[in-house]
Amino acid sequence: ISNALAEANTVQFSDGTLFTAFQAVKIDDRGRVQPYIAGCHWTRNYRGTFAPRLPVPPRQKKINSKKANP
Repeated sequence: ISNALAEANTVQFSDGTLFTAFQAVKIDDRGRVQPYIAGCHWTRNYRGTFAPRLPVPPRQKKINSKKANP
């Protein structure tokens, strides 16, 4: 669940496509507020999320998680 869009900004590129960036907050499963920044690249006929490709780090043991073994 999110608190919806906050401070949305839209710009138009020279090719006519639009990019909307926004920041918001989500509440995680422990009730903590987690801020995030996101965006959407779109036109009248196309809309896609802006998600840069980042390397995924190897899995590690979770600390301070309800599902972690004591």
